[in-house]
Amino acid sequence: WLEMLLSRGEVESPKCIWLFSRDGKPVKDFKADWEQACEKAGVPNLLFHDLRRTAVRNMIRAGVPEKVAMQISGHKTASMLWRYNITDARDIKDAGKRTERYLEAQRGKEHAQTPTQYFGTNVA
Repeated sequence: WLEMLLSRGEVESPKCIWLFSRDGKPVKDFKADWEQACEKAGVPNLLFHDLRRTAVRNMIRAGVPEKVAMQISGHKTASMLWRYNITDARDIKDAGKRTERYLEAQRGKEHAQTPTQYFGTNVA
């Protein structure tokens, strides 16, 4: 779509000497440059696409609304957005802490029971 608009002269390629430009011409393939930059940064196997996954995870963790995260990341469906939100050990640890805080808050309520009260002391 963009190529069609560019060829018809409806949209101009941005002329920027610092971003996505090489010698005043648009960068078409930056794989070798990307790999070299990753080597120098000490992350030799980082894929450019990993940045999209990281952005999605950070937005979800920050509480950005799903619709907004989808617009920013370019995902058309929520299911695709959630495929990028990869869970790791930190997420699981955080879920455990949140559950623990919730249960502690419930202990003060009249009908709430701790897991030990509910299941007994012989829970494995």
